[in-house]
Amino acid sequence: MQPPLHPGTHQPIGPQDLAPVFPMNLIEQEVSQERWINIPDEVLDKYLNMASLPSVPCGKAREISELPREDLLQE
Repeated sequence: MQPPLHPGTHQPIGPQDLAPVFPMNLIEQEVSQERWINIPDEVLDKYLNMASLPSVPCGKAREISELPREDLLQE
């Protein structure tokens, strides 16, 4: 896949082009040549705590799940 091009220069974008929009550690992950990026322990702990919570469908999802299949295909 070709890298995205800068709209002004039509050259491949670099980390400096992404800096006004994204935090530097996210940019470093995106441009890294490493196959695996370690997740910081603090982030991993929070993710694991959230993953253990039961998932509860929102009201709209519950409404949609109760519709007959034919009604879902029309929407």
